[in-house]
Amino acid sequence: MHPRTLIRIAASALLVAGVHVQAQAEKSPRPDRAEKTSKVAPEKPEKGDRAEKPEKTRPAKLEISPAKTTLRLGEGHQFRAQLKGREGRVEWFVEGPSGSNITPTGFFQAPTEAVTPATIRLTATVEGAPPLKAEALVFLEAVSVAVKPNTVQLPTAHTYQFKAEVKGTADQRVRWVVDGGLDAGRISESGLYTSPTRFLTPGTVTVRAVSMADPSKSATTTVRIGAVAIKLKPTQATLRHGGSQRFDAKVLGSPNTAVLWKVLGENMGEVSPSGVYTTPPSMTTPTVVTVVASCAADPTKTASARIRILPVTISSGGKKKKGNKRASFVNLAGRAVRSAVRRVTRLYIPFNPLDVIVQGPLFRGKSGKQYVPLGGGVPLAAMVANSSNDRVNWEIEGQQIGEVSPDGYYQAPETLTTPQVVQIRATSQADPSKSVLYTLHIPPIVVRTQEETQNCLLDGALQLKARVENSENDRLLWSVEGGEKFGTVSETGLYHPPAVLSTPSVVRIRAAAAADPSKYATIQIEIPEVRLEVSPEETGVRPGEVVRLKAKVKGCLGNGEVTWAVTPAIGTITPDGVYRAPEDGGQQVVQVSATLKADPTKVAICTLKIRGN
Repeated sequence: MHPRTLIRIAASALLVAGVHVQAQAEKSPRPDRAEKTSKVAPEKPEKGDRAEKPEKTRPAKLEISPAKTTLRLGEGHQFRAQLKGREGRVEWFVEGPSGSNITPTGFFQAPTEAVTPATIRLTATVEGAPPLKAEALVFLEAVSVAVKPNTVQLPTAHTYQFKAEVKGTADQRVRWVVDGGLDAGRISESGLYTSPTRFLTPGTVTVRAVSMADPSKSATTTVRIGAVAIKLKPTQATLRHGGSQRFDAKVLGSPNTAVLWKVLGENMGEVSPSGVYTTPPSMTTPTVVTVVASCAADPTKTASARIRILPVTISSGGKKKKGNKRASFVNLAGRAVRSAVRRVTRLYIPFNPLDVIVQGPLFRGKSGKQYVPLGGGVPLAAMVANSSNDRVNWEIEGQQIGEVSPDGYYQAPETLTTPQVVQIRATSQADPSKSVLYTLHIPPIVVRTQEETQNCLLDGALQLKARVENSENDRLLWSVEGGEKFGTVSETGLYHPPAVLSTPSVVRIRAAAAADPSKYATIQIEIPEVRLEVSPEETGVRPGEVVRLKAKVKGCLGNGEVTWAVTPAIGTITPDGVYRAPEDGGQQVVQVSATLKADPTKVAICTLKIRGN
C-alpha cells in the first residue's frame, strides 16, 4: 500500500477517536450541575491533594528550520522539516528562479545562473486532515562585477590584459564585449584587448565584462585611443608633364605606419603605394594637383601636397627625329615613291603678285602662305615643350581634303576642284587642350599653251601643246568644242579637221587638266578658206565630142576631190571631169559644176557651148 494512503487512514482513525472522546465528555455530568441538583456541598479536598485535570489534545504542527537563510549562486543548504502531533510524509516544493532545486530530504541547491538579488520560497507540505504546510525563504546574494583598471590609454593596434572580479557567486567567469563591434577593437575570452588598427582618434572605447552567472551584472572600463598624426614632405613641387615626384609620409601616434595615398580629382594622375606621383598620359595644363596622404590607422588624419604642373606648349616647326618609328612602313614607302617621281618643282600663281612663282620643295611663298601642289605632299612638324611625351595627333579639320599620316605628312588628293584651303591641326597627346593649326593652300591648277591661235589646213593635222601647272598629275584631257563635226583631237593633242567643213572656219580646242577638269586652256584653230577653180572656165564642144575639165583646189593639201554635175542634164560627165556632149541636138549652153567634197559651199562652174550640127 502507498505510504500516502497509510497516512490518510491513520489521520482518519485519529479524527474518529477524537470525536468519540469529545462525545463521552459531553455525556458526563458537570460538577456544577451535580451541586445544583443535590445541593450538597462537595467535600473539600484536603490540603495538599490536587484534583486531577482532564488531559488536552495538542493540534499537529509542521515547521521548517531554518526559516530564513542567505546563499550565493551555486551554493547549497540542508533544510529540516519538523512534524509535530502526528506522523506523515513531508514533500518539498521550490518557487523561484529556474535552476533552483531541493531534494526529498530537504537539501536545497541554489541556481548557478540567475538575476540577483532574488528570493526563493521553499514549501514543505504534509497531506492529511487537516493538510499541513510550512515555508522558508532563501535570499540569493547580489552578484557584482569589477574590472581592473578602470581606465587605460593605448595607441592603435596595441594590446592590454584586463582582469575581472566577480562577487556573489563562485563562478568567476565573465563574457568580454567591446562596445561598437570590431571597428572598436577585439577582446579575447581571457580579457586580452587589442585596439583597432583604424580608428577615429583621439577617441574612447568601452570594454564590458558581463557575468556568466548573472548576465544582468556587468562592469565597464574605458580605453582611450591616443591621437594619430601624419606629416608629409615635400608639401610643394613643380613638374613637367610626364614627370614624377616622390613623397615621404611619417605616421605619429600609432605603430601602424601604413599610409593611404590618393590624388584629388579625375584624370589628375596616380600615386603609388610607396608615394610616387606620376602625371596621367594626358591632362589639361597648367594645373595644380593635390596629393593626399592619410593614416591607415585613422583615415581622418591626412596631409596634402600641391604639385604645379607646368603648361604644355606646342608650336609649329621643329626637326623630325630620325628613324621615327611612329610612321608606318606603308607611309614611309609611299612617301619615298612620291618623292622619287615628283614633277612639280615650282608653283605658278599668276593671280597673286607676291607669289607668282613659288619654288619647291617646301613651297612657302613670300606672302607667308604654305602651298602644296595637287597630288603632292608636304611634311609637317610640331614641337611639344614641358612634357616628356612629344607625340602629337594629326587631323584634318572641316572638309576632308587629302589625308595626313600619324607622323604629320600631308598628302594632297590626286584630283580636286582648285583652289582649296586645308587646315590641319596638331594636338598634343600630353595636353589635348594644346594644339597648333596649319593652313595649307592648294593653288589653282593652271593650263598654259604656247600659242592661243594656230592655223591648220582643212585636210591637214596639227599637234597642239599645253602644260599643266601646280599638279603632280600633268595629264591633259583634249576635246573639240562643238563635237566631232569640227574635227577630232587625240589624247596626245593631235588635231584633225573634219572631212567636211565650211571654210573659212574657226575651231576651238580645249585642253583641260585631268586633275581638275574645271581648269582648262582654249586653243583657237583657224582653218583658212578653200578656193575651187575649174579650167577651162568656158569652152565650146561639138555634139559627141568630149572635153576634159580640171578642178584646182587652193587652201587644201591634197584633198581636192570634187563632185561633178551637169545643168541641165545634157550630156554626161565622168567622176574625173570628162564631159561628153550628146550626139544629136541643137545648139545649147550647158553648165558643168564642180563641188568640193571637203567644203560643199565651194562650187566652180564651167560653161560649155554645144554647137549645133
